Amino acid sequence: MLTVAIAAGLTMMSPRDSAAKSPETHEICAHAIDRAEAGRTLPRELLTAISRVESGRWNDKEREVLAWPWTVTNGADGQYFPTKKAAIAHVRKLQARGIRNIDVGCMQINLRYHPDAFDNLEQALDPVENAQYAADFLSRLFVERRSWGEAIKRYHSANPKFNRPYYDKVVRQWDDARKDASTYQLARLTDPKGLGHSRERVERAPDDPRRLAAEAHRQAVIAKHRAERQRLRAEREAQLASFADGFRPDIQPR
Repeated sequence: MLTVAIAAGLTMMSPRDSAAKSPETHEICAHAIDRAEAGRTLPRELLTAISRVESGRWNDKEREVLAWPWTVTNGADGQYFPTKKAAIAHVRKLQARGIRNIDVGCMQINLRYHPDAFDNLEQALDPVENAQYAADFLSRLFVERRSWGEAIKRYHSANPKFNRPYYDKVVRQWDDARKDASTYQLARLTDPKGLGHSRERVERAPDDPRRLAAEAHRQAVIAKHRAERQRLRAEREAQLASFADGFRPDIQPR
């Protein structure tokens, strides 16, 4: 799977071309992910975070990294295409050369390691099908590993050398995605007519008891982490103050 789309040297297609063909392409993955999350107990915004690491592309209008549905990657060679048709054509060219290690779509599903995930390339590069498979795969990993952290790592690789840095990137994107979602919900409540079209997303079920419990647990973990950081910071400041109090500028070192 694509490790870090933002920093992996992906070939950028002309923004003018992509905008002319589909001005809302940058929202396709978000809507597909909303549908994939429906009815599942995945942690909120986790798929969004993974998609941004896998196929993230900077969007000038939104001023953030967003998943791109027509992303195709082969090793270090990753490209964003303006259309689904162009992405499929590129995959077929790679396959004609005997290349099988290919990641596709919003969630960068690897066609070599997931040969039975899709019936054909049309389905593989269908954003909804792509996100649905990723959600099922991630859920299976959670059941096997009994940890979302381990599930995130295994989504990318079983090798700690590769999955640990990947996990760190996903967590950073996850935090950003949750903040974005909170900002959106607040804006929706205070001024629903003021939301731009690009921010209109499928409404989730905020009152789902399982989601509420998962969110409460997440908040508790974050609070504990922040408290520990504050404690360590206070200890360092006390040590520095103690050192400063004991310092005698009139005593010169020999």
